[in-house]
Amino acid sequence: MDVSRREVDSTDNGTVHRGYIGYPIISFLMLKKLLPINEGLMQSLKGIPWRRLNEEYRSYARVMEVIIKDKGLSESEVNKYIDQVLSVLRRMNLKRVQKYNEVIEE
Repeated sequence: MDVSRREVDSTDNGTVHRGYIGYPIISFLMLKKLLPINEGLMQSLKGIPWRRLNEEYRSYARVMEVIIKDKGLSESEVNKYIDQVLSVLRRMNLKRVQKYNEVIEE
């Protein structure tokens, strides 16, 4: 990744097949302190079986509803944080520059 040039890439499904900035890129940007981090929320979300829940519910919105309820989180706090991260991502205006060889299944 070359964030200074606004160029990012990852081999996760969201980035490769759907064209959005996927979780690995977002995590990297958080580790580099380029995106806001909510420590309390981060601790609450540890150990969640994201993949299983996403496969079970097939809806990110539904998965978040379940997690917010199960963990007793504040929906408004979660949504405020998501909005903050998305706002910074929009301002960063990142573009995917394919740097990895991808195997396309036919």
